[in-house]
Amino acid sequence: MSSSSVMTKTLPIAGLLVVLACGPAAAIETSPTANWSGIFVGGSLGGAWNPTSYVHTETAGVGGAAVNNEAFSTNGSSVIGGLHIGVQQQLDGFVVGAEGGYDFFNARDSRQTNLNGIPRVRETRLNGMWYIAGRFGYAVDRALPYVKLGYANSELSYTNTRIADGVVVGESSSRVGGLLVGAGLDYALTDNWIAGAEYNFSKFDVGSQQQSRGGVPVSAFNGSNDVQFHSVTVRVNYKF
Repeated sequence: MSSSSVMTKTLPIAGLLVVLACGPAAAIETSPTANWSGIFVGGSLGGAWNPTSYVHTETAGVGGAAVNNEAFSTNGSSVIGGLHIGVQQQLDGFVVGAEGGYDFFNARDSRQTNLNGIPRVRETRLNGMWYIAGRFGYAVDRALPYVKLGYANSELSYTNTRIADGVVVGESSSRVGGLLVGAGLDYALTDNWIAGAEYNFSKFDVGSQQQSRGGVPVSAFNGSNDVQFHSVTVRVNYKF
């Protein structure tokens, strides 16, 4: 599924959820400015995509010299939904705080290869992510534009399947972490209910991924990994 199709399908749904969740609350009389200080909890929904590139290298024995290699790139996509909790403090117009949460998604994509004359499918999968980040914003009446900076951690999996018989001849799975940066806009519908939209980008520090079969290392690894993650979501928060 392409990233554009994921966004086309999920963002209208996410927008509708914001309206349903916050529409009645928005009708409550509010002050012209908002107090952004406090603890907040909320959820998000949207679309995500995961461009990944790497070089698959086959070696002369496990850990041996390279025999041949082949470069691959994939671009998985997924619906994304998450839960988060945070706290922030308003200092005049500036608003600073921190947020942590977990995003549920399953972004996967695959490419076919005929390396060594053996048709195979190589699949890349990024599954779920927890994060913690600082938030820095500036309040303008009831709107709060902000940026985020922090750390994200996800599960990265590679699978190499022989097409002829469906046998997995190599695979790896590990937790990977890296930089998280983002930007968003919150709007205080009432003194407690907040709606917003957000974009996030993560780049994971992967390193070399030794491949195995049935838990036993094989003569291959995936290196030069470039694993990125993008998401666009709408959010609903309740501030205490």
